Amino acid sequence: MNKLILVFTCLLLAIPCQAKVIYVDADGGADYKTIQAAIDDANDGDTVLVADGTYHGDGNRDIDFKGKAITLRSKNGPGKCIIDCQHSGGGFYFHSGEDKNSVLEGFTIVDGSGGGGGAMTVHHSSPLLFNCKFINNAGGGGGAIWVYGSSSIILINCTFSGNSIGCEGGGGIYNDGNGEDSRPTLIGCTFNGNSAAYGGGAMYNSLTNVTVVNCTFSGNWTNVGGAIENQSGNLTLTNCVFSGNSATWWGGGLHSVRSNLILTNCTFSGNSAPDGNAIACCWDWGWYPSNIELDNCILWDSGSEIYNTDGSTITIIYSNVQGGWLGKGNIDADPCFVEADSNDYHLLPESPCINAGDPNYVAEPNETDLDGRPRVIDDRIDMGAYEFSVQPIELPMKFTPQALNCNSKGKWVKAHFVLPAEFTVGDVDANRPAKVEPLGIESHHIDVFINEDGLVEIEVAFERGAFCDAAGCGSIEITVVGLLTNGQYFYGTDTIKIIKNSFECLAILSSHWLEMNCGKPDWCNGFDADRDTTVNLKDFALMAFHWLEEI
Repeated sequence: MNKLILVFTCLLLAIPCQAKVIYVDADGGADYKTIQAAIDDANDGDTVLVADGTYHGDGNRDIDFKGKAITLRSKNGPGKCIIDCQHSGGGFYFHSGEDKNSVLEGFTIVDGSGGGGGAMTVHHSSPLLFNCKFINNAGGGGGAIWVYGSSSIILINCTFSGNSIGCEGGGGIYNDGNGEDSRPTLIGCTFNGNSAAYGGGAMYNSLTNVTVVNCTFSGNWTNVGGAIENQSGNLTLTNCVFSGNSATWWGGGLHSVRSNLILTNCTFSGNSAPDGNAIACCWDWGWYPSNIELDNCILWDSGSEIYNTDGSTITIIYSNVQGGWLGKGNIDADPCFVEADSNDYHLLPESPCINAGDPNYVAEPNETDLDGRPRVIDDRIDMGAYEFSVQPIELPMKFTPQALNCNSKGKWVKAHFVLPAEFTVGDVDANRPAKVEPLGIESHHIDVFINEDGLVEIEVAFERGAFCDAAGCGSIEITVVGLLTNGQYFYGTDTIKIIKNSFECLAILSSHWLEMNCGKPDWCNGFDADRDTTVNLKDFALMAFHWLEEI
């Protein structure tokens, strides 16, 4: 018992006392019934956790973070926690150059009508928005969000649907840098069915530097720039899909004025406009030319894809452009989408876009395509947003040892697979490493041989130390993913137990203290011992009694 008391004391010393969790539940039984009241009580570093339900009325709209570096999180995600603005005000307000460490996670904001952004106004601030949805909002400066002035706002896995603006400013989001150092970033976001009276059905960028990665734009509408209007700024688009967007004048996909645009690995299909179904650069008398570069892109299935009347410089290489375009490595051929009519822009095996991208393209570490698969599978990148690969194969896997004692000797831990009878040894790519998810560990070597049953067996070896460095303590579910020579994946899942020195586990546990939203596969590195999605005293108690068993 003395050991338990000592460990518990160390734990208390390791956890900052000032951080707290404040609970909100509109039906009562929590610290507060309204979100604003909880934020008013919060301090930097605190978390406000909001129960499932629909929140509306005073205290639940025009919510002001008041410059506090706090996390506002819904308990079970955007489908469960809804901010209903009831067409009377917006959802959230970030302002005054503060809120730089604020986090908003897992909310759906509907029917906002704020004077800036319909659902949210971000004024000289840089919050992180994760896994949020903006639906049917209508604003005066951005249908859903207005980002004004210096901002490094980051949006990850957010959805914009059915938002609108009755003037210039972007149906989904208006990034208005005002000439200041503004650098919004969007990763994994979806824009569908948004509209603007003028400029950027989904997004309008002005005097700002915007980075967009792994995003989709479909069915958005306006008069200029069906999905995106970019004026006087820099825009970088990577692994994005533009489909079914439309403009009544120019640029069914996007329109550029006096801007620098870099598009890499993007797919345009089925967009429409009288001039430039995919991209347009035009302005009266050619006063505002742009510079646009496209690499590894597909522009197809719309007719005349590019329109340029203002002297803009458009450089395209290693891309597939309907109607053709001069440039190194460009082609003009049916890309063979899986099913364009159903918005499936993956490539069929016969596609001329496979292994036809820029041979000098070097993928960044862990870079993926729009599906989250490795960006380069077969030594040379494919054109478009999706890297070609066939369906992965799930196999039974045995991991040895299943109880990994990090204090014992030994160099290797191994994953064992057996392939079905139709496979040969040559079908396995043993030259590229297999990976362990969610730990991100790569294999040291792979052995492939015929076993006593005449089947292909794969033995994947990992360094024991890599597991001990990357994993926490306790049980964790891992998935090992390998490659066949045709680019197909094979994978298997198993549960292993990581055993470490109790004080080492304690130090790691403290870093996860009060962490929420734990879940499969790693349950916060194994520290959510009771699997209730939160690391708390119950988990510590379970681990402490386990340590006592070792005495």
